[in-house]
Amino acid sequence: MRIFALLFIILVYWGTTISNGFIHDDHREVENNPYLASWEHFPKVFTSCIGGYQLPSCKGAGYYYRPLGVLSLFATRQISSRPWVFHVVSIAYLWVLSMLLFYFLRLHGIEGTVGLIGVAAYVTHPIISEVANGIGVYDLLLAICVVSAILSFALYRKTKRHVWFVCSLLAYFLALLAKESAVVLLVAFPIYDFLYSQKKKRLYQSIGLYSWFLVPLVVYGLMRYWVLGGPVYRQEGYYAMGIAASLVNMIGLYGRNLWALMYPFPLSTFHRFVAISWSSWQFIVSFFALVLTAAAGWASYRRKLPGITFGLSIFVLFLVVPIVFFTKVGRFPFTERFLFVPFIGVTVAVTFLLQSLKPRVSGVVRWLFIVGLAGLFIVNWVGIQKRNADWKNDAAFYASVVRDDPGNEFGYAFGTFKEVLYQKNGLSFRYPDVFTLQEKETGVVLVTKSGFAMSIDSNVKDPLESAMAYLSRQPAEPGALVSEGQAKVAAVEFAWARNWNQKGTEMLELFLFAAGQVVHVTAKPADSVFMGQFDKIVGSFAF
Repeated sequence: MRIFALLFIILVYWGTTISNGFIHDDHREVENNPYLASWEHFPKVFTSCIGGYQLPSCKGAGYYYRPLGVLSLFATRQISSRPWVFHVVSIAYLWVLSMLLFYFLRLHGIEGTVGLIGVAAYVTHPIISEVANGIGVYDLLLAICVVSAILSFALYRKTKRHVWFVCSLLAYFLALLAKESAVVLLVAFPIYDFLYSQKKKRLYQSIGLYSWFLVPLVVYGLMRYWVLGGPVYRQEGYYAMGIAASLVNMIGLYGRNLWALMYPFPLSTFHRFVAISWSSWQFIVSFFALVLTAAAGWASYRRKLPGITFGLSIFVLFLVVPIVFFTKVGRFPFTERFLFVPFIGVTVAVTFLLQSLKPRVSGVVRWLFIVGLAGLFIVNWVGIQKRNADWKNDAAFYASVVRDDPGNEFGYAFGTFKEVLYQKNGLSFRYPDVFTLQEKETGVVLVTKSGFAMSIDSNVKDPLESAMAYLSRQPAEPGALVSEGQAKVAAVEFAWARNWNQKGTEMLELFLFAAGQVVHVTAKPADSVFMGQFDKIVGSFAF
């Protein structure tokens, strides 16, 4: 009955996501992905990367190779292309994960009620809202496979039946196919043996056993190399830092992730990252949080509470990957979905702590705990329903970013805003009101609060002069010319683009020729997220 209680809880908290649509990356990865549409593309599930249909080759492109998640999306797409079907699948996966986690706790001596409370706290925590609301099932499948691998290994140790060890190997392989961060799961098995084995020598005696996990790792590595052309992404990264600065910010990110578990609000897909120094209070607090985590792990080990130690180990183990590689994981090194699997470790640790404290708790304290827990579940429900509504559609999604973080440029860059029509000096175009317009003698400049600037000038061209002759007379922009060539712009007879590097800052320069008129447009920095709005503005030009 408890597993159905978990399903009921999940539906109460996440059932409203079923009415939500495709959001943000869902359009590219799912809705408009031709590789998911028919069985003729089925081999692409394993031989292509996420978004591979947009690329001539995935090799060296910096895209992800996660075939298990793509396989799930492919199978769901064969049932229906409607978003509610994908959301139902996500809810089903969350239920499967909750059952596996509950069974793991029960297998290790946790009482049914305590286990139910622990798992319920996990599936109702607002920090998992990005994964629960999202259609991309990569983190859900990773979590399912991670818990399955550890559970199967534990059953193998308890029953001595080799079938469970084979299941653990298979689950580890599937975890790798779900998401590359599963590679660290390899370390979890000897940690489990060290904590739960009565004979510490088992670690040395089991080296041959652990080496079997290298087989799925090697197979996955070969598949990954075949598709991506290498084990890791060959890209520069989003933040350039030295070793010392990187270490400081790694510790800072650890503290930020830990704080998000205690107070997750405001929820956002685009949490801004600001580098910190060793003298900042964020670093100092984060450093002490790291020390306290280590102390808690050591204390639980000394007190022979292996469940707490193992849970903390899983938390740190899976948080290490996005923290260590924070300069390359994306523009947002702190992302709520990165906590989805590490939070499982915290759930295990806290549940075992509750179990150990239960005999010592008096009636009054127990009732206070129940009232406090009920209040927490209510607060979480309110926060989650608000967040579920934010994922209703793109407009609500991007508006929520601006609402909760008015300075976040991603909300402005992708959101839908009131458009303003500008008609003057031979120019006619529309621009979103998040830009500030400044007029100049030959045109205008559009700027944002984050510093993105778009300059638009209108000139008249001699009808007898060719476009290339006109271009040859134009002065060069400051900096180094990176590339140039003909561009395609709707309703424009001829367009020419130049890319410049101005002391490390990219700038795009466009010349648009139409109806005897030349519109000169520049955008700086050209790698800004506002380039999406730039495209909309250019597309609205009327000649």
